[in-house]
Amino acid sequence: MSFDNNVERAANRVSDIVEAADAICSYIEGYSFASYSADRRTMSAVERELLIIAEAVTRLLQLDDSLLKRFPNIAWPQIRGLENRLRHEYNAVDEATIWEMVAVSDDLKNLKAALLEAYPC
Repeated sequence: MSFDNNVERAANRVSDIVEAADAICSYIEGYSFASYSADRRTMSAVERELLIIAEAVTRLLQLDDSLLKRFPNIAWPQIRGLENRLRHEYNAVDEATIWEMVAVSDDLKNLKAALLEAYPC
């Protein structure tokens, strides 16, 4: 596989991640934790976008593992592990933890910023 093809594929994964992160932000805009946790549709939509992010990160790191060293402040293993939790341990997913991840912490913002630095769209 050519270098250019890998760069294009990596850029596509970054685009997937950015779009999913932006979607999450739009879904939770104006929400409090109480309104989020009472809205199953929004919780499901957020979890779906997190699945996309986790899968895209897994594929991205297969194409470009230099991101691990370049951006050590990103919780790469936790992002990758999130996919398994959402997919296989769905009944144990804590809505407060998801809310913290998407609304309180800067995790999504930092991930998006790092990836756009590495692969400007």
